[in-house]
Parts: sequence; structure tokens; C-alpha cells
Amino acid sequence: QDRLRPLAARLGWEPTPGEEENAAVLREAVLEALSRFGDQPTIEEARKRFELFLQQPTHTSPAMRRIVLSITARNADSQTLDRLIELLHGTNDPLEKELIWSSLLGIADQGGAKRVLNLDLGPDVPAGTQPYVPMMVSRDHPDLAWNFAAEHVGRPDFPVDSQIQLFLMPDIAGNSNELQ
Repeated sequence: QDRLRPLAARLGWEPTPGEEENAAVLREAVLEALSRFGDQPTIEEARKRFELFLQQPTHTSPAMRRIVLSITARNADSQTLDRLIELLHGTNDPLEKELIWSSLLGIADQGGAKRVLNLDLGPDVPAGTQPYVPMMVSRDHPDLAWNFAAEHVGRPDFPVDSQIQLFLMPDIAGNSNELQ
């Protein structure tokens, strides 16, 4: 964290006039990394910006929305997860739905990850992404994702074609540190 904070301070949360083209990509990566390391100032700033986004969605740029949603979802408690799910249910915009989904897939809380996996069985899953949800959740929760996929693959409400089945379970298992 100590190595990233000076860079985060220099980049800030908002683009500055004349900044280099790759600064936005670096900003996102640094803020995401700080969030993953549990940097409370970064997480708190994302939460403040999330509240502002909920009140005034048009005042948050698309790039900032991606960072804010990702950090907020990663560190979501039950109430925040409820609000993110409400956003997911409330949008008909496929790009917005995809943005919210991709944010939810990185949730750190085990109980929240279970809720996200169960959403994978509902109507809000972006078309064509249903089998990939357990794969993405397995990055942080491999055993949870494994159990979910083992239970649901092949069921009518979770259709996975045979090509995806070839790599789905091995990919999920590859994220586990457990020997059994």
C-alpha cells in the first residue's frame, strides 16, 4: 500500500487537463490494487462516490463509474450489495448491466459471492455470460464456485454447451489452493 499511495495521490481520482493517455488505465489499476489490499481511504472514497452516483448518475463519468462500482462491489456489505443488485435489476441498458455484473463478480465477502452466484440463475445475467460467472467468482472463492458449478452444470436453468464444459470445471479448480 505504501508504494502505491504516492502514485495514487499523483494520479488522483479524476483526469487532469493534459495528462498522458495511459494515465486513466494506470489510475484504475492503482485504485483497484489499493482496494484489494484493503486501503481504507481508497475504499471510503469509492463509497462516497458511489453514494453520489446513486443520487446523480449523470455526474459520474463512465470511466469513474467503472472504478467506483468495482471497488464498492469488492468491499460490499449486505446492504451495499442489495443496492448494487437493485441497480442491476433497474437497468435495461446492456452495457450498464455488464458493468454492474463485472463489478459484482469481484466481491470479497463469501456470503455476498454466494448471492452473486445465485443471481447467475436469474434473468439479469448478460446474454452468453452465464457459464463464465462461476469462473470469475472462483478467482476469490474457488470452493464456493466449484460447488455451485457442480450443482448446476447440466441443469435446464444453467445450460452450458459441451465446449464450455471442457474448460469450465478445470478453470474453476485451477483457482483453488486446496489439495482435495
